[in-house]
Amino acid sequence: MGKMGAQNPLIGILARVGRHLARSAGRLALLFCANQAFAQSPVLTLDEALGIALADNTHVVNAQLQVEAASDEIQALKAQRFPQVDVEGAYSEHWEEEDYTFDQGIWGNNIPDRDVKIRDVEDNTGRVSAGVVQPLSQLYELSLGIEQGEVEQSVAEQGVKLVQTDLAALVKRQYFELLQAESNLKVTDESLLFYGSLTDLVGQYVEQKIALRYELLDVEARQARREQERKVQENIIATGKQRMNQLLGRDVNTPFEVTQLAAPTLYTGSLENAIDSAMSQRPDLLGSRMKIKSAELSYDLKKAEYIPEVDLLVSYTRLFNHDFIPEEEAFFGVKASWEIVDWGRRRNELASQRTQVSIARNQTSSLEEKIHIDVSRAFNATSDAAGFVEVAKLSQAAAQEKLRVLVNEYRQQSALLKDVLDAQTDLERADSEMIHAQLGVWKAQAELQRSMGEY
Repeated sequence: MGKMGAQNPLIGILARVGRHLARSAGRLALLFCANQAFAQSPVLTLDEALGIALADNTHVVNAQLQVEAASDEIQALKAQRFPQVDVEGAYSEHWEEEDYTFDQGIWGNNIPDRDVKIRDVEDNTGRVSAGVVQPLSQLYELSLGIEQGEVEQSVAEQGVKLVQTDLAALVKRQYFELLQAESNLKVTDESLLFYGSLTDLVGQYVEQKIALRYELLDVEARQARREQERKVQENIIATGKQRMNQLLGRDVNTPFEVTQLAAPTLYTGSLENAIDSAMSQRPDLLGSRMKIKSAELSYDLKKAEYIPEVDLLVSYTRLFNHDFIPEEEAFFGVKASWEIVDWGRRRNELASQRTQVSIARNQTSSLEEKIHIDVSRAFNATSDAAGFVEVAKLSQAAAQEKLRVLVNEYRQQSALLKDVLDAQTDLERADSEMIHAQLGVWKAQAELQRSMGEY
């Protein structure tokens, strides 16, 4: 910057500032029109986004279908406890005649006293039979299977809650990122207004030989850089909205606007209370504990294979177009089967199931330790985030005051343009840190809720 002329009157300075503000008013009008265009899109609150996602997201829907599938499997197992009724029919065309010949005396004492030839079937025959089988010993095995199915259904229900918890965390994170991107865009717009006004002022100084040409070019380059950054930020927002719409299970191009959030209600309990809550309600931990029970039931089911299979039978058969053998047959009885020798197969399968129980218990223990760490980390991050907000407030206030003082001094030609630009850069950094710190509290609180199994 060249020598500052002390002879410039204050009135002239005020006139130039007035012209700068007039030019800036045009830019403000353009920004206002842009904001009005954005405002036409429906506002999507965080609670509304969570409600839509938890109802329509495909991952949630699929998890709920898993619960329905488990319920259907239970009903199928329950149906196996009832008698099985079979009906069978057959019709046959015979290519050859069926004749029976009994030689004389075949049954002793000259019975029959001559050869007897009987024709039983000439052309066709029919048969209809019906049977009822009621399992007896298998009822114990079925009861174990039903109990295991109910446990698996509970695991699936916890799976739904786990998907919902993870999805809620994703929706919140995406919402916060959109808020941060739009807040950064507002900071950029404010910077553009500042650089526009400063460009006009420095341009006046160049004309008056008070400032040098390279200083004006430096300001214009910073303004152009910020304009390019604004385009990048708009693209980031557009992509972020598409990702949000995908999480909500709707068309990715659905227009919406996010809204600013009030300060979150921070968790006021102790770390021990947070850990206890997580241990009692984390869906992944509850599901893991249920898997231990499922593995134990699988072991019991394998042991039940040693029990002989016993069925109660009732059968009736009716023959058509048979002359020799009885046309009807009916009986009531008990059927039993037992695999006596399996060459160690069941023993080895039992050992395998016993190992699966140990694996399930170890996985649950490991998950409990992981949850303890997750909750502790999230709990500490919440208090840390709140502290950073206070630090960011002080930095922002200091940067604002420094820029205000230097701008006034530059207008009075008692400060260097470089100092003004550095102060503006410091303010932009402080504004970004403030945005990051404020949303950091929300993010930390959301992560604590997720670690505790809440959403």
